[in-house]
Amino acid sequence: MAEEPRILSRAQAGNIEASILEWRWPSVVDYTSRTTSLTVEMSLPPYNSSGAACFPDVDPNRFCFMGSIFIRYPGYAVRGRGSGGRIRLLRCSFDEPTTARLLAGRPEPSLETLQHLLNVRSADVRAILGLVQRELDMETGPSEPVLASLGTLLEVAAARVLADARSPVTRKGTLADWQFRRIWDQLASCNGRIEVDALAHSCGISTRQLQRQFASLTGNTVSEYMRMFWVERCKAMLVETDMPLNEISQALNFSHPSTFSRAFRQATGMTASGFRKAFRHGPSQTSGTAGL
Repeated sequence: MAEEPRILSRAQAGNIEASILEWRWPSVVDYTSRTTSLTVEMSLPPYNSSGAACFPDVDPNRFCFMGSIFIRYPGYAVRGRGSGGRIRLLRCSFDEPTTARLLAGRPEPSLETLQHLLNVRSADVRAILGLVQRELDMETGPSEPVLASLGTLLEVAAARVLADARSPVTRKGTLADWQFRRIWDQLASCNGRIEVDALAHSCGISTRQLQRQFASLTGNTVSEYMRMFWVERCKAMLVETDMPLNEISQALNFSHPSTFSRAFRQATGMTASGFRKAFRHGPSQTSGTAGL
């Protein structure tokens, strides 16, 4: 599997360079990377995946949740772990003057700040990134004035997120880092699906506590997260193997092929067979050189 992304679209205007990138990773991925500029990134459905991450230069053993929208601080390596397969990402990298302007007067970020930025929940940031994606997807190509304007809006929204992240509020009743990492490790290593009760027991809390604290951390229920995790694994199996759909369903321990098919379609908007047909031998794209 190639670890370099395919560049599906790229444009530069105003203060940002915006790209849509796609990777094809093994079924479980473990990577380390760093950026040289402040970047705002969003994983894109149906090839999106959340996971766990740590900052090896700060604390290599303290993993936290990594959501679908995140801000990468320049110079700080991030080690990410997640379900692999095909992953698509929108990346907006600010230019050097904008990066300097956004970080001016800010102290070196604490570990808590860096972790807070890996799970951005700003509706403004999400809306702006959605408009950037729409511009990049235009058949006629993005409008440079529009993209430049969106870059300015994104700078304002990012500044607000950075200000909030300086003193992140510790939410009571949220899973500890080690508990989330243990859940992710169990999902990644077990051959079949695992019961929520078993995950709660491994974290030393009740099932009810797990459900509440997991939702507080990730915005998803445990069951929703597990379903997304297995659908991502299914995508990799559909693209990388010739296994029949009923065998994939059994391998992922779905109770019935129809349950598997329904879960896959709800998560991706496509049937499993349609996904395999569309992306097993997809058209080649221009290769890029930037790592995740």
